[in-house]
Amino acid sequence: TSPDQLAEHAEAIYESMRAADPEAVWILQGWPFHYRKAYWTEERVRSLLSRVPEDRLILLDLWGEHAPMWHSTEAMYGRRWLWCLTHTFGGRFGLFGDLASLDEDLSGLRTAAAEGTRGRLEGFGITSEALDDNAVVYELATRALWSPMPPLDQWLPKYAVRRWGASSPEVREAWDLLARTLYGPGRTRATPSPLIARPWSQDLPFASQRLAGEPLPTKDGPPSANLDAENDAEMLRALAPLAQAVRELEPLLARPDCSEALAHDVAQLALHVGTQSARAPLRAMVAAARAGDGQLVRQEFDSLEALVLAADAVAATRPELLVGRWI
Repeated sequence: TSPDQLAEHAEAIYESMRAADPEAVWILQGWPFHYRKAYWTEERVRSLLSRVPEDRLILLDLWGEHAPMWHSTEAMYGRRWLWCLTHTFGGRFGLFGDLASLDEDLSGLRTAAAEGTRGRLEGFGITSEALDDNAVVYELATRALWSPMPPLDQWLPKYAVRRWGASSPEVREAWDLLARTLYGPGRTRATPSPLIARPWSQDLPFASQRLAGEPLPTKDGPPSANLDAENDAEMLRALAPLAQAVRELEPLLARPDCSEALAHDVAQLALHVGTQSARAPLRAMVAAARAGDGQLVRQEFDSLEALVLAADAVAATRPELLVGRWI
């Protein structure tokens, strides 16, 4: 497709919009320009945009918290743009989010919008494909846009009290742990669940594992929404302390004043620990099968089955986690 053809294509789209509504504004995701950047050269992008009036187009820097485009595109090619938080793709379960970086990004964006130092930045958007999990990420995102924003280490403990309705030592310790692990530095992508992902080969550790069609990161491929969890030592090391946090929070669930948010979050934390812990018996089963040790295969399968049943039992405690809501 030539640059001129792209310009004609965009012009036709805009004119169709204008015919329906003379005041129409085209909100265009910048995602393709990043995801398929080998095709979307700067010449092609600028040609695509060239025949759409300046005041009738807003570009979205769609995955701003992980793969921002504005840095490398002269602030979105000089057009009006919004910085967007995508965070969750497809509603797939995962507890993650780099709170410190999100806070820093939004503080910088707030200042830049006021000073006009990042091109024609006009605002902020949330483009998440689900809002069922990681409430702390969205709470922080919507709060950090407003000034004055307290330091994160002051904001987070107060958020925990609001969210869970409790301020016990167990709550404070749990959120301190979460801020260092699941919501710590670099946690801008989901960790695939080995219980629902499908491996496309017999090799472990899940070199070609895919989750709902989403590939794991490759050296030269497009950006992935998933982490390579099999080789994520920090995530694996965090499972034991996270499991201990669940055990310490569990007594709070029996209190008459236990909040729904606390019950939901503890269930999801338990599910994270259970599903990610399944990697060990899965690996051991493959190794035992290759060694011809049928008894060890059965033993490891029993461990895997126990984790699956435990995850199912945890999910059964929360109506919002049951498959019936999706049917």
